[in-house]
Amino acid sequence: MMEQIEGTPLEALLKEARLDPVLEDALLRRQGELGKVLTLVLAFEEARLDREGISRLDQLNGDYLASVAWAQEIMAIAE
Repeated sequence: MMEQIEGTPLEALLKEARLDPVLEDALLRRQGELGKVLTLVLAFEEARLDREGISRLDQLNGDYLASVAWAQEIMAIAE
């Protein structure tokens, strides 16, 4: 999403951010454990879960609701 906001390719943004290579691999190539998590979350957001994702649906729903609550807390603090 940042690449859309900034109008810059994600790879260039990550190069400037100097993130850990593990994070870059996950974000750019969906590699490693974090890449697997990112792939699962994106599939959840797009309602295109595979069999493994569907088996984790309850956990994903709970994690999603917890993340929304956390984001709302942060936004309330920022106001």
